[in-house]
Amino acid sequence: MKFDRASPRDWIFFVVTALNIVLASVVAFLTPRLSRNRRRGVMSGHVFNGNLRAFYDTVGHDAVGWEFRYIYIDHTAYRSRDAGEVGAMSSLRLDHVIWMARADVVMTDHGPGIWTLLQILRPRVAFVEVWHGVGFKGLGPDFGQKLVRYDAFFAASEWDARDAFGSEGRSGVSGMKAIATGYAAVDSLARPGPVDPILARYGLDPGRTGRVLIAPTWNHGDSGRSLFPFGLDAAEFLSRLDEWAQAANWTVIFRAHLNAPAVMAGDYPNIRFMPLREYPLTYELLAVSDVLVTDWSSIATDCLVLGRPTIFLNVPPPFTPDHLTADDRVGYRVTDWNIFIETLTTASQGPEEYVEEFADDRQRVLDKAFDATLDGHSADRYLEALNDIVNGETA
Repeated sequence: MKFDRASPRDWIFFVVTALNIVLASVVAFLTPRLSRNRRRGVMSGHVFNGNLRAFYDTVGHDAVGWEFRYIYIDHTAYRSRDAGEVGAMSSLRLDHVIWMARADVVMTDHGPGIWTLLQILRPRVAFVEVWHGVGFKGLGPDFGQKLVRYDAFFAASEWDARDAFGSEGRSGVSGMKAIATGYAAVDSLARPGPVDPILARYGLDPGRTGRVLIAPTWNHGDSGRSLFPFGLDAAEFLSRLDEWAQAANWTVIFRAHLNAPAVMAGDYPNIRFMPLREYPLTYELLAVSDVLVTDWSSIATDCLVLGRPTIFLNVPPPFTPDHLTADDRVGYRVTDWNIFIETLTTASQGPEEYVEEFADDRQRVLDKAFDATLDGHSADRYLEALNDIVNGETA
């Protein structure tokens, strides 16, 4: 979960979790598990999505010699989880945290957070960071320092392994091995399958001519930064977009970032509001979308795998682009509403124009971001690397 310092509920979750970690570490030390026939892996993130979810759904749930479980810190999310998540745990349950304290490896996608305490008390547990996107903002030295007790960082490519933290950041985590596994979350995009089952699951009308996914990043702490571009407020932007979608017979999917406030649904019959918090599987939304609209979100890099048109809202970045750069925005860049709607119409009616115009830039960024890992087997490489780590073969 994303920790909100202003939320009493979040403080309760974290305090109880911290107490459980201490108690569980004592129990695990005094009473080690009897059978080690199966390795134990625990996954943790803000929500169960991205690389962790893709790994579990495709490889982890039936990996030979392993049992993987996802642990929720947000107990509300744990209680409302999908019925199929049979391996789910809650950090508010001591028995679950004891299971975690006896694990072989912990996989995270946003750093250790509260699990830093577990790293200190249970140093025998290996930690692996899988992260969640090849973005424009580098992880930087501060995040690198958070990974000083990690065994490995699963990177999207060799370039990502070298550059993700910057030169200063890598020096802070020099003992951690960066492994170019690729990203499990893009495996399904590299080898796309039928979209009808996804449309049915989300209740999206298959009879529409197409779908556009609008997915801006969050404000990164800038309270004056609007979610909506071109000086338009929410009602103006959404009503105009709804009119375009009605005329084009398209569906607009508006996906708010996990760290952004939810957009309240209004009378916009052609717009589906599908925030990340409620619809966490972004790669499924990409799979069913014919056009992506974003600004500085790493979702643009994932969309490159599909080769479908991307439109960038050419607004100032909320951070310094120091991993991927401004020149790595492969797609149309728009600065006002009129240009945006003209470009959206062009992209929706003639996607082949995008493919032709941006072919060289697309390949350049794909080579950098994913290199040779776009074979649909990144999740398999996760498991291979985990086996090496727990067997002491990563040095």
